[in-house]
Amino acid sequence: WFRAYFNHGLINYIYGQKRLLPCDMSFDTFFIDPYGDVMPCNGTKDKEVMGNINKQSWDELWNSQEAEIIRNKVRCCDRNCWMIGSV
Repeated sequence: WFRAYFNHGLINYIYGQKRLLPCDMSFDTFFIDPYGDVMPCNGTKDKEVMGNINKQSWDELWNSQEAEIIRNKVRCCDRNCWMIGSV
């Protein structure tokens, strides 16, 4: 059933239709680049960095004001992506 759901979302994405569910990137999913920068998503228009795991503890980074600002930006993202981590 997941494959059918995912494919349905891809078809919606291809035809420019709205996501089936709102994006939850930066709330339970993240990306870490080779330099330790933690980003909510690798599909954002600009590189949105929540913090750096080499310079901060995970709790400091995840609960920082920078992370909250990025989450608010992601919450309003208009890219309408349909990626495996955001489904």
